[in-house]
Amino acid sequence: MADITGLIAGLAICPKVVTPAADIQMLERVMANLVGIRSADCIAGTNSLWMALGQMGIRGFLGDLTTLTEDDIMNLQPRPTRAVNNP
Repeated sequence: MADITGLIAGLAICPKVVTPAADIQMLERVMANLVGIRSADCIAGTNSLWMALGQMGIRGFLGDLTTLTEDDIMNLQPRPTRAVNNP
């Protein structure tokens, strides 16, 4: 099991005050370290999971990702990252 608390504690932010920029940084860090989505893929928008989270309005870790329910996670609808030719 991943050490989410340890990952968050390693961020260079004050834990009592979380700015929107720090919340976004935490989300990117969690996605990179736990899920394996590189920051470059997040920025480029080439990862289907990252795109699905974006479609759900997930922009930060504490404000958005941690509020997802199990049903929200199970109902994620990732889109294909490549265009499919129309016959």
